Amino acid sequence: MSRDRYLKRGNLLWESSRMMLPEHREQLLEKRRNERWQEENPHVEPDEQELERMHVRLSRAVEENRPVTLTVWNRKQGRRRLQGMIAGMNLSAGTCRIQTDSGPVTVLFCDMVEVDIDDPFF
Repeated sequence: MSRDRYLKRGNLLWESSRMMLPEHREQLLEKRRNERWQEENPHVEPDEQELERMHVRLSRAVEENRPVTLTVWNRKQGRRRLQGMIAGMNLSAGTCRIQTDSGPVTVLFCDMVEVDIDDPFF
C-alpha cells in the first residue's frame, strides 16, 4: 500500500466511533430537552418584599388553621400548585410541610413562588 493511499483513506479509522447505544442516545436527547426546558422556564426568585408577604400569609394560615395554595417551582416539572393545610414549618431547615389530598409534601421556602390563603367565603 502506498503512503499516499494510506493517508487518503478518509475517516475510516474512526468510523466505528460514530455508533451510539440506544440508551446513550436517549440520555443525550433527554439532557438536551431538559436544558431547553430550563431555558424556557427559568426559576425566578421573589424579591424581599414578596418573601415577607409569603411569610406573613403562611403564618396567618397556620394561626387561623386555613387552607393555602402554594405555587412551587420544580426543576423537572416547572411551576405546580399545591393545595392543602400547613402541617408544619421548620425555619432552621427552610422547609414547609403541607398536607394535600394525595398526602404530605415538604416544600423548600426557596422554591415557593406564591402563597395564597384560600378564603372559604368566596
